[in-house]
Amino acid sequence: MELSERLLKFLDLDKPDDDPDFQDFLTEFKISAKRADKHTQQYDSRRLGFSLTYNRSLGIMEGLCFHIFTAAVADGAFKPYEGLLPFGITTSDTRDEVRSKLGVDPIRSTPYEGYPDKKTCNSCEDYPTWWDTYNLPTLTIGVIFRSPVGGMDLFAVNPAEKRFVEKIAEFERANSRIRKEQSDPHQQPNNNNQGTRTNSQATRRNQRRRPGSRHQGQSET
Repeated sequence: MELSERLLKFLDLDKPDDDPDFQDFLTEFKISAKRADKHTQQYDSRRLGFSLTYNRSLGIMEGLCFHIFTAAVADGAFKPYEGLLPFGITTSDTRDEVRSKLGVDPIRSTPYEGYPDKKTCNSCEDYPTWWDTYNLPTLTIGVIFRSPVGGMDLFAVNPAEKRFVEKIAEFERANSRIRKEQSDPHQQPNNNNQGTRTNSQATRRNQRRRPGSRHQGQSET
């Protein structure tokens, strides 16, 4: 099985980061956890050029990023990913080739952040870097291309936006039950809810998160 295929299966929303298969994978590739902040856990393979992000608040694997020529690669923090990407895509594929292999048109296609405002350009094709976003039934794909006809800089995979929103809703319902129990001293606690995080700041942060946004061109240290 290709490395990219093995990585994709860890984006299953019901698989925590202590899943035995995932722990075996970490051992095989000598990957250790890095706590990005109090809400997320980062699993990076700087040698192979990919990173996984686990959302500690929601209990889901929320993002997979293949660093091809990101700022982290340019800075020497990551080696470029050189393997096959999901769905048979290669790092040298053009925007048209990626669109053909995924079998759908992008839901968003914009000049990548940091380049001139779209209104100042006579033709969008003049932009050197593009960010295309694709919605698949269970996944959202984000690709940053070096140019319309050149290779790519980054390939990111996240759970589909709808599934991610559903998980946030579950998290909110659990928090609501706990707050209700805590406000009523005569109500017996529900053991099924013990240990559930109640940090409202984490909830607001996840509601603002756009799939793929965490990794888009950011440098890892």
